[in-house]
Amino acid sequence: MLTFGLLLNQLSDHLNALIQQFQNAGLILEVNAGSQITNLIDATREAFKDSLNTAESDLTAAQQQAKSGISDLIDQLQTQVVENLTTKLQQIANTLPITNKIPQVTSFSGNVVAPNIAGDIIISIAGNFVYVGEDGYDAQLTLGDFTTPNKIKTTQSLTFQIPHDNFAPSPNSVSYVPFTVTIPYKVTHLGIFHSKETMTFNFVAIVLPPAPGYYILQTSALGDTRQEIPDSCTGLIWDSSDNDDDAVRGANMTDGYQCMTETVSYHFTREEGDQGSDWFDLGNASTATFVGWHFKTEHHGLGTSGKLTVNLNFRKYKNVQQMQTAVGPSTPLLWGDSKVITIDPSATWKITFNQFNGVSKDYSSSDRSNPYLSISSAGNQLTLKVIPQ
Repeated sequence: MLTFGLLLNQLSDHLNALIQQFQNAGLILEVNAGSQITNLIDATREAFKDSLNTAESDLTAAQQQAKSGISDLIDQLQTQVVENLTTKLQQIANTLPITNKIPQVTSFSGNVVAPNIAGDIIISIAGNFVYVGEDGYDAQLTLGDFTTPNKIKTTQSLTFQIPHDNFAPSPNSVSYVPFTVTIPYKVTHLGIFHSKETMTFNFVAIVLPPAPGYYILQTSALGDTRQEIPDSCTGLIWDSSDNDDDAVRGANMTDGYQCMTETVSYHFTREEGDQGSDWFDLGNASTATFVGWHFKTEHHGLGTSGKLTVNLNFRKYKNVQQMQTAVGPSTPLLWGDSKVITIDPSATWKITFNQFNGVSKDYSSSDRSNPYLSISSAGNQLTLKVIPQ
């Protein structure tokens, strides 16, 4: 026969399996959310401790409401949606019997431990702790062999201080260290007598590895690229059959190209006469927009007149718009880092994040899905924030 207590056990088993999956995947937010639901289940057991054997068919409205509420929270967690979960937890906790007496935990923080962030670890727990202000009713945190009472206490919050050396990081993985907080409270008997009871809540410290990993930024944008090609200008003729021929001949650059004047050379396909008497090399006459050479051939009434047919060989270039990709260096990250990167506003970008555990993922737009790194893009700036902040 299914009883209310067994139904809570089934929910707890399902939740523990989910938490284990999230731990294996290193999903910090989901692990913390699962721990909060675990404490809600424990509070529900305590609130209904005298009626845990109630058959499923005979559940009271309050028991049914608590069971359904917890089941809905677990279903929500399974979809990895943790928004508004604390509010829903508090709403369910407020429906439990004698909620003004039994300690309740609604949220907690500070349980994510980053090795590079110095100082003691401060665990803060929010909830309802009616009797914590009385003598002898301090809460106690236990982590392995280490125990400590609350450092600061109010009826709505507890703070504990744990030396950093209680947490040893693993080099390439997230570690999970369980700890408990035991909170005393009063139970009244016969309206006269009081006894001191305790309720223990279970938590997990999430110990990060020494560093989150590193990133590589790649940007791509249109830019001027020098396009350089060989060319020739052929069949240039200097002919002094009738008269001297003293001229610069060549061709203008076209299609936006510019002549690389230092590369111009020539060779003859016809050469009549001797250099220095029948023809003269007066030098390279090329400019950025023109390729040419200056020759002079002389006419002789008797003997050989200068005659040349010349081919010019040269290189030319122009700047063309092409997509240019720049790949930056591998840049290490530290826990708590916040980096602002300015990029060309016309560029597209890609960030490759290589995590401590060997997982690599590319991002090309704002993204907050990674449990260790959030990326936001606004204008020409990228902001990288490493969790925890």
